[in-house]
Amino acid sequence: PTQEQQLYRSDFSGEAVRGAKMAGGWFFNTWAKTPLPTSGGLTGDYPAAGVPARALEVSAVDRDYAGRSSPRIPLPKKFNALVLRGEITFGKNFANNRVVTFFWTGKTAHFFQIPAGKPGSTRTFQFVLPAEKMPQGTENVHLQVACQFSPESGEKPAGSVYFRNITLSAR
Repeated sequence: PTQEQQLYRSDFSGEAVRGAKMAGGWFFNTWAKTPLPTSGGLTGDYPAAGVPARALEVSAVDRDYAGRSSPRIPLPKKFNALVLRGEITFGKNFANNRVVTFFWTGKTAHFFQIPAGKPGSTRTFQFVLPAEKMPQGTENVHLQVACQFSPESGEKPAGSVYFRNITLSAR
């Protein structure tokens, strides 16, 4: 097996904070022509039933997409690939949004779609980004987790997804 060096590990512990620009070191981001209101945040140690503790909430959006951006993560000088792992829980009423994650290098974005899950379900994910897909000389990345409106479903967007145990490693 290839040796991996852990570069970042999320710690979404802390007081429950909803609708704050910054939560657990993760900034709210909106990529809509008309900015979407700040939403989501940390769930805290004792959230409502069906909501995981110590997680990062990303709320469904009614247009474009919005979510959270990690702190800047410095990269090693030499590596073959970046490996993003995490856990996602789909809220009981999550509807009409896709969940995407992407690596932002400052110049380029590399998207991965997290497969849809049944409401209330939890699953893990892993995405590998080969180093050659990034601009040469990239020294750091921001991880982004976001909800994207799905217009093909006639349903009204609702609910949230919750991220836990996000790690970034280099191979």
